[in-house]
Amino acid sequence: MKITSKCRDWIKQEHPNLRIKRTAIVGTLQFAASYEKRRDLFYIWDIDIDPHTANFIKDCFTIIINISEGGLDENTRLPKVYEIGGRTKSLIREKNIPYRELHINLDKDGSCCLTALRMHPEQITLREFIEELVTPFFYRLSYVEKYGLKKAKASLWPERPHGNDGRLEALQEMGIFDI
Repeated sequence: MKITSKCRDWIKQEHPNLRIKRTAIVGTLQFAASYEKRRDLFYIWDIDIDPHTANFIKDCFTIIINISEGGLDENTRLPKVYEIGGRTKSLIREKNIPYRELHINLDKDGSCCLTALRMHPEQITLREFIEELVTPFFYRLSYVEKYGLKKAKASLWPERPHGNDGRLEALQEMGIFDI
């Protein structure tokens, strides 16, 4: 994933609390988003707007997106993302939720298990990565924190299995691999 001047401009405008460093994007990811289950649509709203819609959440997380070659996920080849503000660990501890239920790779390095790919990693832009993978991940985490895991499972998008099973499911869905 290349960080172009267009990417830098988009980050400055849409995510002014994130900073692009040499090997990482660091800072506070702010978002305003909602999910409509009936149509399976995830919406990202302007941070200053409250659309008064169901499942609307406005929140922020302190994160690192590792963009260095050595920081890419070995399976997806996408940047690894970490929540570094302590909210995830607090949620795991306070609500007694297994870390895998929150899609956190605590058994590895504490990175976020974002999803299996919908497209080839070289084709995804930084904007798509943040809007289609990172923001929905933290939206779900915020939703679990606010409403609980059981309601999140009932009200949000279906989850993929972890690891190779999830990647296989995604490849089958894209028509790349058939059993």
